[in-house]
Amino acid sequence: MDEQKKNLNVGKDAVVMGDVTGNVGDRSVVIRATDNRGNVILNQQMAVGYSAQAGPESIAIGAFAGAGAANLPTVADLIIQIEKLKESLDLSMERASEFQGLLDQFQVMNSEPQPDKSRMSKILNSLRSIAESAGGSGILEIIKILLSQL
Repeated sequence: MDEQKKNLNVGKDAVVMGDVTGNVGDRSVVIRATDNRGNVILNQQMAVGYSAQAGPESIAIGAFAGAGAANLPTVADLIIQIEKLKESLDLSMERASEFQGLLDQFQVMNSEPQPDKSRMSKILNSLRSIAESAGGSGILEIIKILLSQL
């Protein structure tokens, strides 16, 4: 590796693919050649960039980019839906408090630049367990969507 390739500074929430050197700013996406012929090969579903979303067989590049994902609700939208539906659950005060605490933890983790998806999945499964015991079928559907997006 030559000296120039060692000099790569990547900003917060930035994405770099391929042979890139220099400075990359916050929430930037830089894609350079991915093979030895100078080609950029992107041949599978991917979302590249801060809060990007890609649907099946789609590629979305850039901060808040979306491709083929018009019908995918955001995590924030889904959390709002859970907040509205939780009032319909038949929960004791203790279980309601536990449910809210888990939901709060999930929201905090989701706002992190690189959330721990394994931990988020465990939280969602705990929320699902509470909702199942309280007859929350609407919440169960939302949790299923959230789990599929992790």
